[in-house]
Amino acid sequence: MKLSKKTQICVKEELILRINELYHNTELEEYDNRHIGMFSSEQRRWHQTAQKYIRPETQLTILDYGSGTGFVPLTIKDFLTENKCIIFTDVSSEILEICRKNINDSNIKSKTEFVNLSSIHSLPDNSIDIVTMNSVLHHIYDLTKFHEAIAALLKVNGLLIIMHEPNAEFKQPNLISIIRLLSNPKLILNSMVEKSALLEKTLRRLTSIVSLRYAKRNKMLSDIAEKLIEEGLINLKLRDCNEITWLYDEKLKYF
Repeated sequence: MKLSKKTQICVKEELILRINELYHNTELEEYDNRHIGMFSSEQRRWHQTAQKYIRPETQLTILDYGSGTGFVPLTIKDFLTENKCIIFTDVSSEILEICRKNINDSNIKSKTEFVNLSSIHSLPDNSIDIVTMNSVLHHIYDLTKFHEAIAALLKVNGLLIIMHEPNAEFKQPNLISIIRLLSNPKLILNSMVEKSALLEKTLRRLTSIVSLRYAKRNKMLSDIAEKLIEEGLINLKLRDCNEITWLYDEKLKYF
């Protein structure tokens, strides 16, 4: 779950990790559908990268950091021969189980291990040849701490391969980004919503009324907020929990 820089400054790492865990635990059914654009756009690049760095004859241990449902290894599975070991890790134990099923069903030839992100510190130093990440870096609370952990895990001349990440250059206001923004009303609306809590509240209420899909998603976010309150990690309701739940229940009456 992506959090703004302002939010990250105001909250503890424990809360951000728990939000990401709950978010991905509850997003299971929609995960692949919501990320289908990202998957299709990155397949060719991952295939080309694997062709360059993952040689059939080379014995390698690969850590797939933030595996999700297994996109990266499934994309490059033709390169994952018997002399490779792939370690899958994710903050969500439930999505990691889906990943395990997908990997088992795919008949990948490599050895496989599945490790919850909270246990990654138990991996030996200097034990990993390649770390792969796809659209994960922006979820990480403390990049310095992350870099230190990855540096410790990687062998000498090991590789950290990161793809599909937003960056500062992409967000800089230039002619291309302005044209992209003006030609896409959805981007304009998203930009406005990020800056206005009232507009976000209004938009979530309207989308919950007109769309079962959005009503379901907004209900999911409300449920996460309620869970965080129960666990004592926050002490206020987010995204109008009761109202969103009521709108979701009302919407179901018509389907």
